[in-house]
Amino acid sequence: MLLQPAGAALARVVAIPDADWTPEAIVGMAPGVPVAAQFARRLAENGCQVIVPVLINRDCQWSGIAGVKMTTVPAMGEVVLCAAQEQVTGEHDELVNTAETGRHARRQQRLR
Repeated sequence: MLLQPAGAALARVVAIPDADWTPEAIVGMAPGVPVAAQFARRLAENGCQVIVPVLINRDCQWSGIAGVKMTTVPAMGEVVLCAAQEQVTGEHDELVNTAETGRHARRQQRLR
């Protein structure tokens, strides 16, 4: 989820929620979330461009076969932490590239 500030971005932030929280919860779109927990929304309100990744939920609801075994243990060869880290790194790189592209465009306009 990408939150844009009303004006020019003062900072670019990757807001990482707890794995059991949705991006909608930390931006205040989910019902029942305390205002103090809506930190991504507050960052955007204060001038930050904020990206909130969806993290892998550790709940067992869809992990296994009911009546046989439910588990949150990753499948053989799967490393959940690395996948989450790769996702956040990719989103960070996208923010940096967007910022660089914007700076390049502004620089080109000044040179004209």
